[in-house]
Amino acid sequence: RFHALALPSSLLLSTLALSHVPSARGFGLVHSSSMHAAPPFTSSSSTSIFLSTSTESLINDANVPPVNPSTRDFNCELNRLARSEAKGSAQEAEAMLLTALNKVKRGDDDTDVFPNVVSFSTVINCWSRSYLAEAPERALRLMELLERRYQDTQDEVLRPNKFAYGALVNTLARSRDPDAALKVEAILHKMEKLCEDGNEGCCPDEYIVNKCINAWARSTERNAPERALTLLDALEEPSTVAFTSVMQAYSRSDRADAADKCEDLLKRMHNLVDQGHPEASPNFRTLNYVMRAYAKKARHDESYAEKAEELLRSMEERSNAGYRDVRPTTASYNICLKALANCRARDAATRANTLLNRMIVLYGASGSTYCKPDALSFGSVIKACVKAGQPDRAGRVFKRMLNRHDDGDEDVSPSRFLYNTVLEGFAAASRSSKGYGKKAEKLLLAMEKRYYRGNAEIKPNLVTYNLALAAISRSREKWSGERAEVILDRMQEFYEAGDEEVRPDALSYGAAIRAHASARKKGSGSIRRAGELLQRQIVEFKSGHNAAKPNRIIFSTVINALSKRFTPAAAEKACVLLGELEGLRRFTGGVIDEDLVPDTVLYNSLLKTLSKNQLPENTIKAEEIVRQMEREKNAASRPNLKTYNTLINCWAHSESKDVGGKKAVLFLEKLENLGKTNAALKPDDVTYNTVIKALARSLQDGAAEKAEECLERMKAAHKNGDKGIAPDCRTYTSVINAWANSMDKQAGERAGRLLEEQWGLYEVTGKERTKPDYITY
Repeated sequence: RFHALALPSSLLLSTLALSHVPSARGFGLVHSSSMHAAPPFTSSSSTSIFLSTSTESLINDANVPPVNPSTRDFNCELNRLARSEAKGSAQEAEAMLLTALNKVKRGDDDTDVFPNVVSFSTVINCWSRSYLAEAPERALRLMELLERRYQDTQDEVLRPNKFAYGALVNTLARSRDPDAALKVEAILHKMEKLCEDGNEGCCPDEYIVNKCINAWARSTERNAPERALTLLDALEEPSTVAFTSVMQAYSRSDRADAADKCEDLLKRMHNLVDQGHPEASPNFRTLNYVMRAYAKKARHDESYAEKAEELLRSMEERSNAGYRDVRPTTASYNICLKALANCRARDAATRANTLLNRMIVLYGASGSTYCKPDALSFGSVIKACVKAGQPDRAGRVFKRMLNRHDDGDEDVSPSRFLYNTVLEGFAAASRSSKGYGKKAEKLLLAMEKRYYRGNAEIKPNLVTYNLALAAISRSREKWSGERAEVILDRMQEFYEAGDEEVRPDALSYGAAIRAHASARKKGSGSIRRAGELLQRQIVEFKSGHNAAKPNRIIFSTVINALSKRFTPAAAEKACVLLGELEGLRRFTGGVIDEDLVPDTVLYNSLLKTLSKNQLPENTIKAEEIVRQMEREKNAASRPNLKTYNTLINCWAHSESKDVGGKKAVLFLEKLENLGKTNAALKPDDVTYNTVIKALARSLQDGAAEKAEECLERMKAAHKNGDKGIAPDCRTYTSVINAWANSMDKQAGERAGRLLEEQWGLYEVTGKERTKPDYITY
């Protein structure tokens, strides 16, 4: 990896050449008398010098030769720019340095400014404070220039020292360069080598190592935690900063053992404190990173959420006992709330809500902002409530947050994400409970109202509208189709007015179509509107809006809705829709699009629609569709047991009663043969009951005997252990009906015997489903 680093040529070669040399000293721990002994990485006063990086501190260092007043004033001006927050100060400082160097190089008589290592260090530090994307590269080139100037002149005032390298390390460590950690460690190894060669001014100390650990903590490399831990182990007396950076690396990683590693490091810190090393005392940042690792682990193990709560309580207790370094902050509470939001414990939402209340009480009692709840605090509780299936509680917490914001608390400003989270909870709950469609619609309107009042942060987006539409469509409430269509039309109006972000997509149309298709209000034309919306979606897709592409699921929804109408027109429309789906496949240019390939569910919906109409041609169409399914190579489009049961039902309702019974028996025999090799196609009680029903309506001779024969086969299969086949009231009633429709002289006697048999079955099983009803009689 070192060969890919974007270091300047000379610095790259010298740094990487040294970085490949195995470390004999173990980061400054060599004790060989034949080599210059450098001090190990320990805490020293130089750390504070690096933290301040002031020109005066650097000049006063013993390793920096004295300079003339003009150069000192020049360095002070550079330092002023380094401390300045003005835009362009780094570029100005570098321009001053290069101008002074050019004058020296030309030998101008009027120059009395001779830039030294302090000058370079200050300008590098200036780039470090700029936080510009180009800062690492500019700092590296300045270091290259410094090294080249020293090699050319051998002037001691230009000898690179740990302050210069420290400024470079600081620049790289705080940059977003993905290879920053590798570059920093390479520089660390180079400093170590220079120190071994006798350059005491380059001996790395704890500050340099801590910066390297911090660089690994911010790195996305997979082995970043191990690299940071290796550097920590090289320190004789690691400080809180070093431990905290390593914990940061583990907490940022996706390692399964990250939480346990942080816990072990925390124990190690406590042991060092017990041994008389107070510089390793954990502070609130240290404990926050431990809790952060717990919060990640809580997704898979809810016990780590309990550990986070215990650690937070411990921080509170120690803070109350006078240890202010571990006083929990708002971030501490938020991390613990996140752990509760991540875990799947049943009472996680309750515990999160209790912790939020504790924050509010503590803030109200002390008036200090250190534990003031913010938007993240409320957001984690809302997420925990939604995850626990408690949307009403999530709504109450969110309303409480809005009230605090309306009272002037800007720290709890609502966000679009939180609105979407609550809407997501309403959408999930609307599957099984009533009223959430209206709640979602009300929340959406309130969100739009706040946005129009000037809160641009909560502008509804496509996700917002789709979640509201999903809640309405799933609720199956009265007028849900019309309400969903109003929202869909509003989205289209916003788009046409210039808001590209809310243009309806496939999810938007799908939700509105489902709302109409599943509407409970009869006579409203909802099924017709569902079909019209599908046509509108097809037009949008063909006009170039690929995000609005319909799929087979939405076609199945409309076709299934048509099955509720017992009219020939409904069956014809369902067949037309299947043709339109095939047309969309051709429209995509022949590319295989799995979303547009009819599957078994769609075919079954079409068969169901055909079975509700008694025209003979519909039954023939149904049989042709099944044959087409049998020829399909795609397993997702092959017929299943429901397919054959629906086809048998088509024949059972057909006007061709004489043919219906024969066809039903033929398909039963086919299924019995297929079931011998494919258990999924083995006939069940629905199959037998449908065949018996077809025979009961049949006018052919011997239909009643065949119906009773089917009953005997069901009884035999159930006796042999097939629990999926059990005669019930429907079965006996259909067989009795078959005898009632026959012209046989023994029909009454056979029907009476079957009724007695049914009563005996009911007395033995005690199941209501086997008890004769008024239809039986």
